[in-house]
Amino acid sequence: MNPLHRINLNSTPGNRPPIHRDHGCASDSGDVEAVFRNHQARLLRLIEEEVQPQRLVCLGAVAWFTDFDILDALTKVATSLIVQKEDFLRLDGDSDEPGGRCDRLREILREHYEAVAGSDSSHLGFCRQNFPSPLGDMSLTGDQAIAGVRCVGVRNRRGRRAPLMHHKFLVFAKLTFLTEPGHEGEEDPPLVPHWDPRIVWTGSANLTRLTPRSRENCLIIRDSKVASAYFREWVDLAAISEQLDWESEWVEPEWKLES
Repeated sequence: MNPLHRINLNSTPGNRPPIHRDHGCASDSGDVEAVFRNHQARLLRLIEEEVQPQRLVCLGAVAWFTDFDILDALTKVATSLIVQKEDFLRLDGDSDEPGGRCDRLREILREHYEAVAGSDSSHLGFCRQNFPSPLGDMSLTGDQAIAGVRCVGVRNRRGRRAPLMHHKFLVFAKLTFLTEPGHEGEEDPPLVPHWDPRIVWTGSANLTRLTPRSRENCLIIRDSKVASAYFREWVDLAAISEQLDWESEWVEPEWKLES
């Protein structure tokens, strides 16, 4: 094959031959946008220009999330992420000796995850009882907080994973607290959370350090009905999620359904 005709799938998009054209577009209504190039830059712009000004919160389920720039952006947004159970310890790269490059990258990832976990305040409602069922029906013993980065999925002893949490979505919602019906006019009325999902980012791309070099497709969907469906899926995942344990991939869920 003539070397001049070889296709480098990891080349940076730009003024490239037709094989590298950007087919991204928005629907006539503007409610759906297809993204084929510069995924990272487009998501960062979405967070900066729409999510932050509207004071939306982020609820995400992404199998592998190692993109430090996007994690940094989410420290400015109240965020709760769910990642694949055992692979939160696996970065994009080969294994390494203890104390080597991969160990250092793992330390950096942990720092970023903890920064995301620290982005929320309790008054924002990231507690189990402020979410719909089944998450809202989980036992209230122990820590009620849901904010941060948690994990979901199973890997058996032979290395086969079933089920694998393979989602790649972020749902951005407006969270407000309304006066509980029947308590209007009271000086300090009880409040109830109201979730208003508005935007979804989804597609083929995991949010990893290698994704900007990959051929991927992503969608931005601005539709409350669709966003609500992703929100409900996140709630179901959160109900079976587990806390991160950076020492072991085997963790037991600490919550249970009320009997």
